[in-house]
Amino acid sequence: MRYKLGERVRVPALKEVGKIVDIDPDWMRPYEIEFDRGNKYDVELFTEAEIEPFFGIVEEKEPSFIKIKFQEGAIQEHGENGCQIEDVIDVLVERLQGFQNGGFPCRENALAITHLQEAQNWLYRRTMERKKQGVEGKSEKHV
Repeated sequence: MRYKLGERVRVPALKEVGKIVDIDPDWMRPYEIEFDRGNKYDVELFTEAEIEPFFGIVEEKEPSFIKIKFQEGAIQEHGENGCQIEDVIDVLVERLQGFQNGGFPCRENALAITHLQEAQNWLYRRTMERKKQGVEGKSEKHV
């Protein structure tokens, strides 16, 4: 079985993210996935082909809190198992751009977007240096 209990997965057909709460390998649809749908939790069954890993940000019950699972270890050594810092910055930029394009544009939002994009550029530059030095995706320092 590819997925584990407690793992967050996405069901593209439903456009929903849920948590695997049970796995029954002998069933035709072995994965039981729980979805938080407002006031109630629903559990539905899926095959491995119907689900995919989810590494993004998951909003929990309290709308003011989010849960982020960051990548643990180098991708080449541990596989993709979480999101990158760049993914979180992308979400922040998108949120601020929503304010700018909506009814709340201001200089401070524009400056925050600029600085977040500057951070993205520095992280991209770091990645390019790591690739050039042959250490990208590995647990090795770059110079």
